[in-house]
Amino acid sequence: MNYYYPPGSEPPASQYHLAISVHGAPGHAYVDRTAKTVYLSITSGKTSLLSREYTLVASSLEASVVWDRPDDLKVVLLDGPPGESIYMPRNAHVPLNQLLTLHFTQSSSSHQFGEALLPPEAVSTPVIYRSGQPK
Repeated sequence: MNYYYPPGSEPPASQYHLAISVHGAPGHAYVDRTAKTVYLSITSGKTSLLSREYTLVASSLEASVVWDRPDDLKVVLLDGPPGESIYMPRNAHVPLNQLLTLHFTQSSSSHQFGEALLPPEAVSTPVIYRSGQPK
């Protein structure tokens, strides 16, 4: 999953690039409820501004990103129904469970991004559907 700031920009015109990669457990289908490793990085051109790795137990892991300002980014990691792809048409309106919310801000002096982990109950987020629209 790739996201660019400002929203709607594409490389090389983007100021920042957020890359999220999710790896499932070896020997299991991605939709099985297993440990998933999430790799997250923020770059500006060829300069790395943040690199993190998280492990979560999930079925079909998805991310929702809010990046309205260049120095403020929220990533919400969501879990779909066990054993089911969230991309199957029958699951288009199945709510996704919020697993983890990450909040990143950029230092004005070093220009590096730093994180603050927040529990899901600390963030007021509506139930999120694959289509991005509440049912």
